[in-house]
Amino acid sequence: MNIKLNKEQKEASEILNNNLQIIACAGSGKTLVISLRIINLLKKGINPNEIVAFTFTEKAAAELKHRVFELAKNEPAITTIGLAEMYIGTIHSWCLTKLKDNAITYQKYEILDDIKLKLFVDRAYIKAGMKNLGMRCYIDTNIFINLMSLVRETQFKEGINLPENVEKSRIMYENYLEENNYLDFTMILTKFLEEIKNKSSRLYKYINNDIKYLIVDEYQDVNDIQETIINEIYKSDCNICVVGDDDQTIYHWRGSNIKNILNFSKNYKDVRSVTLDKNYRSSEAIVDVATRIIEEIKENRLAKKMISASHQEFEEADLIKNNFENQKEEVEYIVNTIKNVRGVEFLDKKGNDSRGLDYSDIVILLRTWNVADVFAEGLKNANIPYVVAGVTKLFEQDEIKASVNIFKYLSGQILKNELEESWLKLSEKIEINKLLQAIDYLDSYDDIQEDTWYEYLILQQVFRTYLNKLEVSEKTFSYLENEHGMEKGEIVFYNLGKFSQIIQDFETIHFRDNPIKKLDNFINFLHYTAADYYPEGWLNQNLVTPNAVTIMTIHQSKGLEYPVVFIPGMNRNYFPAKKPGGKNIWHFIDKDIIEKERYEGNEDDERRLFYVAITRAKKFLFITRSPKLTKNNLYNKESLFYSDLRKSEFIFQSTTDYFDRKHTLPKSEKKINNIILNFTLLESYFECPYKFKFDVLYGFNEPLSPRIGYGKSIHDSLMEIHKRSMENDIPEIKEMDEILDRHLSFPYAIESTKQTMKKKAREAIIKYYNNNRKDFNKIQYTEKDIELDFGNGIIINGRIDLIKKSQLNGKEKTYIIDFKSKFDPNKDKIDFKQLQIYAIGYKKLTNKMADFIQIYDFEKGEAEPKQLLVNELNEIEKEVISAATNIKNNKFEQKCNDKNCICQFH
Repeated sequence: MNIKLNKEQKEASEILNNNLQIIACAGSGKTLVISLRIINLLKKGINPNEIVAFTFTEKAAAELKHRVFELAKNEPAITTIGLAEMYIGTIHSWCLTKLKDNAITYQKYEILDDIKLKLFVDRAYIKAGMKNLGMRCYIDTNIFINLMSLVRETQFKEGINLPENVEKSRIMYENYLEENNYLDFTMILTKFLEEIKNKSSRLYKYINNDIKYLIVDEYQDVNDIQETIINEIYKSDCNICVVGDDDQTIYHWRGSNIKNILNFSKNYKDVRSVTLDKNYRSSEAIVDVATRIIEEIKENRLAKKMISASHQEFEEADLIKNNFENQKEEVEYIVNTIKNVRGVEFLDKKGNDSRGLDYSDIVILLRTWNVADVFAEGLKNANIPYVVAGVTKLFEQDEIKASVNIFKYLSGQILKNELEESWLKLSEKIEINKLLQAIDYLDSYDDIQEDTWYEYLILQQVFRTYLNKLEVSEKTFSYLENEHGMEKGEIVFYNLGKFSQIIQDFETIHFRDNPIKKLDNFINFLHYTAADYYPEGWLNQNLVTPNAVTIMTIHQSKGLEYPVVFIPGMNRNYFPAKKPGGKNIWHFIDKDIIEKERYEGNEDDERRLFYVAITRAKKFLFITRSPKLTKNNLYNKESLFYSDLRKSEFIFQSTTDYFDRKHTLPKSEKKINNIILNFTLLESYFECPYKFKFDVLYGFNEPLSPRIGYGKSIHDSLMEIHKRSMENDIPEIKEMDEILDRHLSFPYAIESTKQTMKKKAREAIIKYYNNNRKDFNKIQYTEKDIELDFGNGIIINGRIDLIKKSQLNGKEKTYIIDFKSKFDPNKDKIDFKQLQIYAIGYKKLTNKMADFIQIYDFEKGEAEPKQLLVNELNEIEKEVISAATNIKNNKFEQKCNDKNCICQFH
């Protein structure tokens, strides 16, 4: 490998035997160093399954995975066999996977994200424990949920316990979740911690026997319970490497404890520390400004001095700070400067050809969202494409207003003509006769009564059927002007897909409600709650990067970099931000129990946030302010941080127009978007490329069904049987009922349906047991993770249900088996493609070729083996690469021949 490392990078990547603390300044190449350290561990002979690496986000995990896989390919001393067994991802994802794998009772548990958790608590707020604290349903729900997270994730002051009423609510809340087979994100960690502290548990044994090296990225953002988990793993004689920067601790309000990184060498033994102080991202000028800002922190800071090692050369007026009379002038300056720097010659990497800066190279960073609209409006008026990342503007879009009207019409809140108008205004290509057919379909629900069966009204079914009858497609909006650097039709369908997700979130909790009550509650949810939670759908897509200026908060920008950065609004009380008013968790828990100050933050925390904002910039940095006139004059004075900028000679006031700079054709930076797909998603693509786009990218959901859970209940039961068999504890036939009861979960069914499905599942499991008991001692793997790197940023992962050995004519053969609750012969080619991909994964895992693939059909209780051929695997590998490449490039022209497929309507 021909990789140039500086002294500190090389040292950090080669320390393998000591516990290691890597202090990584902004832009110092920490991902490369972590990757090389993993490579060096593999070269040393450490097995991939003995290495675990925690990242802060899934995006960071994807980047690290790709880097490791690419480095491993070019390292002769490393075989890529078994790399899939190395974990790289978030701590929550790892804890959940290992909890389910080793504490089998949690297999049937589902995770509630923030919005579904709020719906769940609101549905039975007394049972959840809210009323016990004097909290009001809907109004105080977010405070209650935050309080429940706080008291379970935070270490209390020594000798102090929770107040009795808070402890009672905690117990009620967790019991309510467990009764319904749910976990929230905090419970993933608390249940994991319970298991690894139990020395007789399978999870404890796994941690102590299998995990030898733990790497924790963004260590400065670790909270108390996460640190406890890390420490428990360390106690198993595991080598610990933490990577972070105390200067970039910006999530104190989530519980991040800066003491963890400050005191690491005291809390852990045999620690070596390396500081990566060379910034390869930012120019000398930007590094100077950032350093002068952060060095004002005199306490609770590790000693370090960041040095610029970037190829970006400073030119006068690269850094500007300007003071304006009013906000209108400030916005006009930013708009004009964006126009002027677009096309300025820029060099992404030393040795590359230069290019002209374009809109996607520019970001406007905000301390809070409440000023976003004024800058967005300025860009819009100047016809500059822009993206406001993460802002909840979904319900301001006309297509969402029209979608909401579907359900308002169903409930009798609006008249037919209002529904018609809301849809006809979207596009002149919407046909009135199709619209009337769609409305006629809604009219078929006019007989809903109080005692109507709950399955009669499935909201997702209503929405999907309405759109199908309307026959709208991307082409319906193709004549309209594109927005945000994207086609208007795609934006509309991303947003409609997001509305489908809203319905799914609601019905996950309220599916079995009485139809009238469900409809009323859904409309109330849309009106009072949903608008504050959901961003526009197209903002969440990761495949196409619009050529547009980005407006985002500084918190959102962590880990990102831009050639041009604007930081506007540098006024007192805005940045540093004043503490928010109103009711909060501290009204319900005494600050003496928990370090309240750590959660609320102080000036140093705000200074760290400003430092993060500055260090996103590669070359250009514009910091501006103007007095915001209010009745109480809270925001009319300049920020303390703005004053601190005067300490650097590199940043000054200027009204330059950059016409003297060399300009060339604007061109966005060419980036390889990493893509991680699982086998199920690929199966969907092979079935129909457009359906993949509709369901996976746009995000449309299939309607829920009372029968959901049948296949998974059988699958989870078999997993327990297979796992125990691999541990020489083959269950007896009399245990089948007990095993099935442990894994049964039919969340949307009534009792009679549950009993019918339970009986059917029992018959399937008994039949499987009787037919396959003789082979239980031949199981090689069950629920085996597979990960395939196809290069060019493409990774495919998944889980193989079962791999077993069996004798055929005196020779041992390997069978890869996938379980289906109902086998569709019309899809057998696609199903076998999935198994062929599994076979490639098995070969990458073991360096051996499987002999047969097999689909076991529970409906019939039988399996048909199919022989594996090398040429078939070569062909499927080409198909996978082609499919992933098309997905990355947003190419979905191909459609299927199924007359009922969604592609027939588009």
